[in-house]
Amino acid sequence: MASAEHAARPVRVLVVTPTGMAGQGGIDRLYFYLRQVEAVRGPQGVEMLYFAARGPAEGWRSMLGFPARVAAFLWTLVVKGVDIVHLNHSTHGSVYRKAVLAMLAGLAGRRVVIHFHGMVTAQDQAARPPWFRMLGWMARDADRIIVLGRYFAPFFSRALGAAPERIVVIPNGIPDFAPDIAPPKPHHGAPLILFAGEVGSRKGADLLVDALEKLAAITPHWRCVMAGNGDVDHYRARAAEAGLAERVSFTGWVDSDAVHGLMREAAIVVLPSRVEGLPLTLLEGACAGAALVASDVGAIPDVVVDGVTGAIVALDPQHIAARLAELLLSPERLGRAQAAARDSFVQHYEIGRFADRLRALYLEMARA
Repeated sequence: MASAEHAARPVRVLVVTPTGMAGQGGIDRLYFYLRQVEAVRGPQGVEMLYFAARGPAEGWRSMLGFPARVAAFLWTLVVKGVDIVHLNHSTHGSVYRKAVLAMLAGLAGRRVVIHFHGMVTAQDQAARPPWFRMLGWMARDADRIIVLGRYFAPFFSRALGAAPERIVVIPNGIPDFAPDIAPPKPHHGAPLILFAGEVGSRKGADLLVDALEKLAAITPHWRCVMAGNGDVDHYRARAAEAGLAERVSFTGWVDSDAVHGLMREAAIVVLPSRVEGLPLTLLEGACAGAALVASDVGAIPDVVVDGVTGAIVALDPQHIAARLAELLLSPERLGRAQAAARDSFVQHYEIGRFADRLRALYLEMARA
């Protein structure tokens, strides 16, 4: 009787994200996009429910409010008849919160998917802090582990002891906001180099400003916009000291529509990050037909194929400047990279592809 009832309804999946707020971080933005796809497509055998592990609170307020979130999680699990719990997390405090929810879901007999959006450094692996060991427990106990790219699969199996057959690579996706773009892109004036993200050392803003100073000595025909919050005043002053005030501008925080407008203008999207998973900024750049220049961290090499969709750079200003110059000084090379980036997006990173891969995973788990 229970199995007949289960077969008569869609598989119910509880998707757990950090805040539940579309504009707060890449994970919640990803699932905001997915909800838009669901609204058009309908359930198609899977009904997705959403739960915020932390909500909008931060710091100590988040910790004080977590017991109430746990109670709400258990209520949702039981009352809504959830079959699969899909836990999205990064590192540090995010791991602890999701570990509690994973344990409770397992005790309640639900299947558990953990979806890792963070980056583990060599220092983390050497030091093995408590959150790292907790991540290992989650990985070994989960029914499935979703990772963002090929880089992460061997890490979860070798460093954390997860069964390789439980690891699934599902890259992030975004909506196609630039279907009319047909590279090579025309440039009205100097080609635009766009940095979109938190303006700070984690995303390599310091490396980029130093690289742009060197780039100006190679070729003057470019301009740069650095769009994002963070230590904006510091880097604006640093750019001015380097003599870049007239060609490098800082917007501060801008909404997604404004970012997409900048992406459509951009000849190159650059992101020399020190730590990354699979940044949506690069997917947005590919969507808009920009050449991509980024560091070799996390799943970035899956998107930025050196010499094809753009250039992989070392965390070195001189190298970043040289690779930017290669593209700027060769319109043919730049146009080919733009076209390849756009093609790669359409084939692999459009949000519908992400939705299809998730649905296939959920249905496979329900049949197992």
